[in-house]
Amino acid sequence: MAAPPNRNEPARKDVSKEDMRQNLSRPSRALFIAFALAAIALLAGAFAASASAGAYDVEVCSANGQTDAFRVAGEPSTAGLEGQNTCGVPGQPRLLLLAQAGATSIKSQISATLKAPDDTFIERLKAVRATGADWPSDEVVWEVGNGRAVLDRLDAARTEENLDLQVNSTELTAALRCTEVGTCDLGGRRPIIAMRAIVATIVDITPPNLQVPNVPALEGPVKGTVSIFFRATDLGGGIRSTTLLVDGAPVATIEEPNEGRCQIPFRFLVPCALATDRAYLLDTTKLSNGIHDVVVVADDAGNLRGESRHLSLTVDNTAAPPANPPTTPTATPPTPPKAGGGMRVAPRLTGLALSRKSVKAGKRLQLRFDASEAGTLSVAITPMAGAAARGKAAKPLTTLTRAVAAGPGSIPLATRVRGKLLRPGAYGVTIRLRDADGSASEQATLRFRVLRSR
Repeated sequence: MAAPPNRNEPARKDVSKEDMRQNLSRPSRALFIAFALAAIALLAGAFAASASAGAYDVEVCSANGQTDAFRVAGEPSTAGLEGQNTCGVPGQPRLLLLAQAGATSIKSQISATLKAPDDTFIERLKAVRATGADWPSDEVVWEVGNGRAVLDRLDAARTEENLDLQVNSTELTAALRCTEVGTCDLGGRRPIIAMRAIVATIVDITPPNLQVPNVPALEGPVKGTVSIFFRATDLGGGIRSTTLLVDGAPVATIEEPNEGRCQIPFRFLVPCALATDRAYLLDTTKLSNGIHDVVVVADDAGNLRGESRHLSLTVDNTAAPPANPPTTPTATPPTPPKAGGGMRVAPRLTGLALSRKSVKAGKRLQLRFDASEAGTLSVAITPMAGAAARGKAAKPLTTLTRAVAAGPGSIPLATRVRGKLLRPGAYGVTIRLRDADGSASEQATLRFRVLRSR
């Protein structure tokens, strides 16, 4: 129902086209109007985007409803005022009841306010409204507003009616008041308004936030079952569920019932837990050996989703060789002689390892090795998977050679090629040692992952 005009407001004047041209000709006023229109458009766009992504319904007055959803307050009068919210009170009807004393000699008011949780706003309100059988004169007015405008007003007796109001505000106030200043003689009649079957649509505008701590046990190769710890927090409706994703596929989900409150239909303005600390147990034996992308996501009451940082998990479930392997005689092939006499023995590389399995683009990592003899070490970096490979056949991005001495050593590897950062994804490092006679060791490949620099 549209609000009636305010008698205290001065009459509006029609604005002619000439007046509009004069207004726009003033730079300061035109600039102010432009900024005001832009601000209104941005606000409307924010409400529309949020409403489609994060809305959830709350049965405000229903079984197991919360008793403090509406805050009732009244201005004192000589005859007294009373207001009652019976949501969730055993043996009482599930409704919001506003009642005024029948004999009042001054202007008075009683109101009830519904306030949205932090980082949310009330988008819509549905309810059934009913008045007392003996509605007083027009000196009594019932109205509901959102703090900026009157959304619905009743100043005459009316039967039960369904309400469907667009609120778009952080607060909603229902008021029952006498409008006359100085006198409001109701002749002993008792104005009563009751609202039941109240459903508020709450829009959550903030997705959940997830944090995964650094765990040293996950930085190197892992095997068996590992624990993925995380903390999820939310402002608004709260955390409804969390899910562990491995390589983009869901592996496990934890529902957060919040002692039965976080279940549809929601009956609390904040139905789900605002924070939860959990851990997922990941059985890596069900994964292939190699690098896997692991992330935890959380969905809140309004179906907004947040995700943690991505973990690059290197799985290695290769069985260890037996302590005393059986020996069987094998024929040893002859080794071609070296130049200058003697037997030719190919050089060997042992102790191959990278200082880190994942590194941010732009950072360096160390390649460690143990050479059986002096020679030339050749190292090539090749994209393996993800954005790094770009769907093309793997070709070395860079190849470097270093003269090394016999024994343990290390060389730095850069994640920048020809001045450009490596793309995020999986890469392979191919290593081979060649001695002065041209004999080469067996080729070995290590893997690492490049993460985003930010």
